Amino acid sequence: MIIDISNLSTVMVEVTSNCNSMCLQCARNDKGETVNPLLPVGPKGILAEKIFKKFFNDKVLQGIKTIQFNGNFGDPILYPNFFNLLDYLISSTVNREEKIQIQIHTNGGIRNISWWSKLGTYLKNNFRKDSYVEFGIDGIDNESHEIYRKNVVYDRVIENAKAFINAGGNAHWQYLSFQHNHHLVEKAKEISKELGFKKIFIKTKRLNVEILKLYEKNVDKKVVPVFENMAKEGLSNLEKLVDTKYNGDINQYYSNGAVECEWYKKQKMYLSFDGLVYMCCHHSGAYVEFGDSKKWNEWVDKFGCRYDKNWNNLNYYTLEEIISHPFFKNDLEESFNNNFTSKTNKRLKECTRRCGEHTIIRNTIDL
Repeated sequence: MIIDISNLSTVMVEVTSNCNSMCLQCARNDKGETVNPLLPVGPKGILAEKIFKKFFNDKVLQGIKTIQFNGNFGDPILYPNFFNLLDYLISSTVNREEKIQIQIHTNGGIRNISWWSKLGTYLKNNFRKDSYVEFGIDGIDNESHEIYRKNVVYDRVIENAKAFINAGGNAHWQYLSFQHNHHLVEKAKEISKELGFKKIFIKTKRLNVEILKLYEKNVDKKVVPVFENMAKEGLSNLEKLVDTKYNGDINQYYSNGAVECEWYKKQKMYLSFDGLVYMCCHHSGAYVEFGDSKKWNEWVDKFGCRYDKNWNNLNYYTLEEIISHPFFKNDLEESFNNNFTSKTNKRLKECTRRCGEHTIIRNTIDL
């Protein structure tokens, strides 16, 4: 696996693990009730500006096309000095012929309208014309929106989005479709168009993983946490795949199914709030010490036990040193062609779960 940092297409950077919301399926909390006590939050959950600059060095910035502020645990708008990061990118790329595209994913329920107006102006004047903010809005009023996206007030999100749009910013609306809110989709489309959103995405929440959960637990297929028809279609495809190629054994599929790393294919990488560099957001969400203990133990058993603890940490190594590590140069790619019983570089289950032969369904509507 050869990673050319001067030719990266996209980097997703999670600048903070802090968030104002308690979304029901978010990895940072337990059923929307309590924050994971192991997750570093507060000051410990903020990416140091020096680490941001260390990743986005001259080599990266000379070729990077898109920087996406997003992540597994936090909302980027909670970063204390967000405009400092943008100012750094602006000042460091003044000689580029093509400007960088900025993508920001947020629940939009924090900061005031002046802040959002400033952001709209910043993106319009300093970055590529198709830069945008994607607001996570899962309803059409306070009541429907807060069922999933707890602690976020719909009315405030709309006020902030309007301020951003009126300042010249491109706004996208991401609508997570569940059984409780799918009947409101058409109304959401109408509202998004009236307010000036450029696009609306009707999306099922991590549908490919939800389908795997349905298969593994063998639950009633009519009782699903996402839009029923989409889930049924995906589950049906998965059942056919596992039954015909893997003897009806989902673990055989995880171990031996074909894997094509979407992030490597698209020349993407991930920077976490703690300064760790990953191939993808999926590894950053799964193989962390403060996450699922089974997944962490899988990582330690298959790879971590052989590596220096800080091998991918920008607090200890340069980006060039990290991408030259055996994991990125050889071990990860070799694992795609191995399985759970291989002698070395065993397949990571998350690689099949996220980049295996089953697919995710997403509907995009351009307004």
